[in-house]
Amino acid sequence: MRPTGRLHLGHLHGVLKNWVQLQHEYECFFFVADFHALTTDYEESQNIEQYTFDTVVDWLAAGVNPGTATIFVQSRVPEHAELHLLLSMITPISWLERVPSFKDQQQKLSDRDLATYGFLGYPLLQAADILVYRAGWVPVGADQVAHVELTREVARRFNHIYGREPGFEDAAEAAVKKMSKKAARMYGNLRKEYLEKGDGEALERARALLAEQQNLSIGDRERLFGYLEGGGRIILPEPQSLLTKTAKMPGLDGEKMSKSYNNYISLREEPDSVEAKIRTMQTDPARVRRSDPGEPENCPVFALHEVYSTEEVRKWATQGCRSAGIGCVDCKKPLIDAINEEQLIYRQRAQQFEEEPDLVHAILAEGSEKARNLARETLDDVKEAIGPLDLLLYLIRRQNLDILNIKVAEITRQYMGYIDLMQALQLELAGEYLLMAAMLAEIKSRMLLPRPESLEEEEGDPRAELIRRLQEYEQIKTAAEGIDELPRIERDIFDVAASKPDLVRQHADPEVDLKEVLTALAAVLRRAEMFQKHEVKFEPLSVRERMGDVLALVNSQDGFVDFGELFKPSEGRMGVIVTFLAIMELVREALVEFVQTEAFAPIHVRGASGVVDHAPVFNTNYGGEADSDEAIEVDQDEDSDEDS
Repeated sequence: MRPTGRLHLGHLHGVLKNWVQLQHEYECFFFVADFHALTTDYEESQNIEQYTFDTVVDWLAAGVNPGTATIFVQSRVPEHAELHLLLSMITPISWLERVPSFKDQQQKLSDRDLATYGFLGYPLLQAADILVYRAGWVPVGADQVAHVELTREVARRFNHIYGREPGFEDAAEAAVKKMSKKAARMYGNLRKEYLEKGDGEALERARALLAEQQNLSIGDRERLFGYLEGGGRIILPEPQSLLTKTAKMPGLDGEKMSKSYNNYISLREEPDSVEAKIRTMQTDPARVRRSDPGEPENCPVFALHEVYSTEEVRKWATQGCRSAGIGCVDCKKPLIDAINEEQLIYRQRAQQFEEEPDLVHAILAEGSEKARNLARETLDDVKEAIGPLDLLLYLIRRQNLDILNIKVAEITRQYMGYIDLMQALQLELAGEYLLMAAMLAEIKSRMLLPRPESLEEEEGDPRAELIRRLQEYEQIKTAAEGIDELPRIERDIFDVAASKPDLVRQHADPEVDLKEVLTALAAVLRRAEMFQKHEVKFEPLSVRERMGDVLALVNSQDGFVDFGELFKPSEGRMGVIVTFLAIMELVREALVEFVQTEAFAPIHVRGASGVVDHAPVFNTNYGGEADSDEAIEVDQDEDSDEDS
């Protein structure tokens, strides 16, 4: 990541949260790319050191653990620049010009002078950043896949040019014997399946098998990877893209959050500042008034809700916006609280590192040392693979010289100049380079010193041995390049397997009319009526039966009977009502009559004159079945009190 000062929420959700997760799953290297900052901001380099410190503090506050991952600064590992220099010797310019971000950055940064090699070559510097650690996976977003693909092409070209070593097959067979018998036999069978039948699955299984071998050195494992595909030694493994979840963090204006657009919220911004920025955010243009409904999809505030708010809050905001039930200020309040709650944790973590800057510098120093030790191993293998003959052949071709008529003095001068350059860059030279320099010096001295004619005929041209070696090397290299031009499985030709997709016929659901719903409801009600029932029960009390009881009681008394004595409260409300109806029926038929001596005096019942002689006969079977159709249905409440 380039040092651009304090990070913002876009970095947090798009990069840092992925890093925090990946550091527990892989061996991770995270570095501040200060070299890359110079490719576009070379005129403003005075702030890079402070920006680097701020960037690392934000990493640590976000949860990147220096005990789990390696954190360092790019410029403190000079092997990055050295490998970039060596790779630039074999990388065509057209490869760099076709990188999509090259032209995009030129258009976006048109106010700067970017007609520099540093800007053109920054994708190759990225490739060196990856290859110097022989990374297997590179976490990138979809817009950075092209850079990883360029890295793969550069590694493939380097391995093609320098991957063949003398006795490669013998060294590979010796490496196979270091494996267990079972693993070696499986490796041989899988290699045969791939080379003879082009079985891609066998290739992947063989690669996985090699990755599991713990008793192989890095060099042996790389030889076996190359031997597996029938090629040479793999010096720089081709990395794979690890597509991470990149949440597009919306800015305050709805566009992508960026410092260039000045629409960002810093990672450790103060609560008052966060609240001020959120409150002034744009909302749905359709909501001109508080009572106007809106659409959350058109509102930048709701885009932040999707990142920070829970499902419940999002539903509340959606319904309130579409129904105009809440205002935009109300919608922003829970968002402000959620952002400030998250920011509080990061501010507390960063406070320790800001108060103790030496702790940050110690983390970077330790991480840089660890990274440089690993990068040195890669550079040693790269230098060993390039060898002195490649350099010498390159210098001869650059001068358009005839390989049979070498100007030893000019080539020696250029060769020694290259070695002086390597020494100035503090590169660790391989012994073969110095050996070739000594050979050139010897040839030059033998050509300059006078020799007797007899010795001249016997020795011949002192350049002959060097010419022979260069010719052989050029023939082998040309043949290897020709072979590499041939189509290769998994590089130029890929096995295609397509399975028939499952076709699912989808029918659109018809619109349901309200009339159809009512018709269906009516049908259900009709079916429900078929299950209704009514049970007619005979009541235990009958009005006509009670009429006989009352009349018998009145006739048995000489004189008057108190109205209240005719009722039995123990029978409950139903008994009282039946008795009252019986009395009223007797009064209607003139069989009994009410008597009251004065106003408000007790009411008495007495038999009418002549009642005894003409009294009808009633069934006095108390509680028996009614013999008349005058039985009535009443609700019996056995819990009624006597006052009823």
